[in-house]
Amino acid sequence: SEVAISFILLIGAGLLINSFLHLRNVDPGFRAEKALTMKIVLSEVRYADKEQRGVFYRELIRRVETLPGVISAAVATNLPLTETGNSVGVSIEGRADPAPDRVPIVITRIISPRYFETMGIPLLKGRAFTEEDKADSPSVIVISETTARSFWPGEDALGKHLKVGSPSNNENKWLTVIGMVKDVRQFELVIEPKP
Repeated sequence: SEVAISFILLIGAGLLINSFLHLRNVDPGFRAEKALTMKIVLSEVRYADKEQRGVFYRELIRRVETLPGVISAAVATNLPLTETGNSVGVSIEGRADPAPDRVPIVITRIISPRYFETMGIPLLKGRAFTEEDKADSPSVIVISETTARSFWPGEDALGKHLKVGSPSNNENKWLTVIGMVKDVRQFELVIEPKP
């Protein structure tokens, strides 16, 4: 019985090492080396509207980028591999409304300019966000390669349009695809990237 238990422990250890080696070879889609992250929660009383929060974050980025040794800084609603994030249903321009259980779902992140550069996420096509992409400028979006493959297979996604919610929802604007980045594993390394 001792030999049998030892044999089971050896098999378990071998499987654990194999899983660890497999995970080390998975590309998360971003570069974590030399990166420092932190979570900032703003008071809803002091920063009641989007404009106030935007001013705070722009000033924060400006100040952080002036610190010695900092190459770039950015903000995002959620970081990869934190098991949090917003998932929303989207409409694709030119396509009929799908049945409620067939609505395409995407994982969303609201990010600042230079986020992709700061996180080491490669831009594959088009352009990333810039300081000129503001609330009063045309509504734009950067998508992942899985999103492009899922929604526009065999087509160039640049210039295509998405909308959060149904096409008949006039509150949300159509977003123009301006860029495509490499897939990032948002929740776990063992789960394939989702749109």
